[in-house]
This record gives sequence, C-alpha cells and structure tokens, in this order.
Amino acid sequence: MPEVSVVAQHIGRFGTGSQAGTVHVLGPVLGYGHYLPLLRRWLCDRLPPDRQAAGRVAEMACRLLADPLHGRDPSRRGVNPLVALRDLALAELSVAPSAEAQARRPAAPVSARVEQLVGRDQVHAYEQALAKLPRTEREVLVLRIEFAMEYLQIADETGLSEARVREVAVNGLAALVLVLAARRGAVPH
Repeated sequence: MPEVSVVAQHIGRFGTGSQAGTVHVLGPVLGYGHYLPLLRRWLCDRLPPDRQAAGRVAEMACRLLADPLHGRDPSRRGVNPLVALRDLALAELSVAPSAEAQARRPAAPVSARVEQLVGRDQVHAYEQALAKLPRTEREVLVLRIEFAMEYLQIADETGLSEARVREVAVNGLAALVLVLAARRGAVPH
C-alpha cells in the first residue's frame, strides 16, 4: 500500500477533476485499477435499467474503487478485494433511493438483467445461500460465477493453487445447490 502522503498528493492533484479520472490515476496506486472492467460489467448485470446509463455505472464503479480511501479497505477485512467491492455495491443497491431519485424512476420498476434472466426470488435465494457458505467457498464462487474468472485467475487472486481453487469451486457449488434445494424444500439427486 502506498504511503498516505503519496495518496494525498494524487487526491489533491486529481480530486478537483472527474471521479473517473481520479480512480484512473489512483487505481494503479491503490492496486485496484484492474478491477474496474470486471466491476463495470458486473454492475451492468446487477443494476436496474433506469440506473444503467454508462455514466452511472462508471460513476458507481469508480466510487466503489475509491472507497478504500475512506478507511474501508476491503483487503484489511480478509476478503478478496473484488468480492468486497461486490458486497459494497450490493449494500449500496439495497439502500432505498432518496425521494428525488424515486421521482426520476419509471412508475413500474424494471428488474436488473440478472433478475430478468432468473427471477428476483432466485437472485435473493442465491444471495442468502451464498452468505451461508464459508468465506473461501463464497469468494471462489463469486469470482467464478459472477465475474466469470478462470480458475488460474482465481488462484492468482486468492493465493490458492489452481487445483485447490477447482476443488473449492466444486465443493462450494455442491453446498450452494444443497442450501438452495433445502430452501425450496426439494432434495437434489
């Protein structure tokens, strides 16, 4: 992690510009810049259409990447930074919008792309089931399923061997299926 004075210089120099410009410069300094494309793609799938304007997605991704500057460095919590950024985004998405934002929204809310594909209840059940998994299984599954990372990339991100990542992914997916099946009252074969 760079010294605070270096980060402060960058913030002072680029803080008056756009947030995207700040993160573009600070991203490499903070070590999170390579997550921006993955985070943007993930946000496009998770944001409702009325919040998917390219500028809004970029703004939210940049805000999430800049968040560690405010003392919430995800890597300090023992969680993979990309998974922690995802969790911050989900927390932000779950907060009820302000009255002003509500007024700008269409009368009938339109679901996010992932909700349109599998249904809002399934997404909610998936999130609840995922929360019940051990941290390592949860991280590997999020990186594999939601960010479409290859096993080798996940190994690089988590510090596990590629073989161990495969094993964790298989075990985690089996556990996820069991939790989802139990929630529906079905028993998988």
